[in-house]
Amino acid sequence: MAKKRNGSFPESVQPGIPKLYETPSGWTREPLGAHLCEVKRPVDMTDDAEYKLVTVKRSRGGAEERSVLTGRDIKVKSQFYVKPNDFLISKRQIVHGACALVPDELDQAIVSNEYAVLEAGDALDLDFLKYLSHSIYFQQTCFHSSIGVHVEKMIFKLDQWLKWEFNLPPIAEQKRISQILSTWDRAVGAMDGMIKNCLLEKKALMQQLLEGKRKFPSDNEIWRPVQLSEFIEEHRDKSKIQDEYEVLTSSREGLVRQNAYFRNRRLAEKNNIGFNILPPEYITYRSRSDDGVFRFNKNHLGITGIVSIYYPVFKVVGGVDEFLLGLLKLKERQVGSYSVGTSQTVLSMSALKKVKFKAPSQDNMIKIGKALRSADLRIQALKKKKELIEIEKYALMQQLISGERRTAHS
Repeated sequence: MAKKRNGSFPESVQPGIPKLYETPSGWTREPLGAHLCEVKRPVDMTDDAEYKLVTVKRSRGGAEERSVLTGRDIKVKSQFYVKPNDFLISKRQIVHGACALVPDELDQAIVSNEYAVLEAGDALDLDFLKYLSHSIYFQQTCFHSSIGVHVEKMIFKLDQWLKWEFNLPPIAEQKRISQILSTWDRAVGAMDGMIKNCLLEKKALMQQLLEGKRKFPSDNEIWRPVQLSEFIEEHRDKSKIQDEYEVLTSSREGLVRQNAYFRNRRLAEKNNIGFNILPPEYITYRSRSDDGVFRFNKNHLGITGIVSIYYPVFKVVGGVDEFLLGLLKLKERQVGSYSVGTSQTVLSMSALKKVKFKAPSQDNMIKIGKALRSADLRIQALKKKKELIEIEKYALMQQLISGERRTAHS
């Protein structure tokens, strides 16, 4: 879960001074170095053998396979094996929360000496440590055990970090806390599975409906060739731009707020970035691209924002916006072929209007749009439910790992 941003640091960083609160009754206050030790299992690398490389995501996002390479293709030859339930810390990314337990599927994978590989003694449950790493205090100790003048170049000093004291419950309590929180993890995982299935179903539905492979019972019409110019109107409005407008940008997830640096129009203008007002219910797209993919987004934020001049704005007329937005997303590479340029391609509004496709009558376009919108609403509802579960789990986790709330047996 994202934490409150601290000054100029990214949200993943907690730079505050670590403050350890009173030790709960029955718990001990001691350095993690009393329970953790670094292990090194050197790899005797050969050119023809294949090795699975590991990476750890920021914000405690877990460990995952980065790639599989032969020994000759691995530039850094100093590599080390990891085992399930090793605790991995990325020395260059721990200030961003890059730490994780190694899952079973990464047994015998390898990491470079840019990672610290830790094992625990009998008095520390590594699953508990995984949850403890979500505490602000944990992250602050990692920050203050790192050196460097820039947050992206700080290096973690393991020996220094192992000296920080933590409040630790007895091992039996650690295991009970881990079991309780793992149940919540499974609930989140189940929601992820449901969301993934709904996304796949929606993708199949889009392909069937938007390409005319699946029709409504009463629909026997022949789809006709059309141009996008029949359905869109360009929007340009720079006359009322104020500093307080949110600056928006386009992503695969839809429109998102730009980072704090560009939220002030004057700062952005110093970087020669012009803006165009994007009213609610208007659509924008990324006109400049280096991969030929153009992402179309409808503004579901319900606010009036401003977008870069590289994000042309238009409105769909005739109530067929859901149909067209789905079609543009489905055929974004095909639409991108209308762009021009060499090192960086550009899809102008005039070129966009020339995009050709086949479409049914307006009534059927509206029906198809409603079907797609229903699928979207179901996905949004599942995402909201998952978010609520994550919020409840995060609150419970903070209470349990701090001793504010005890398990039934403690």
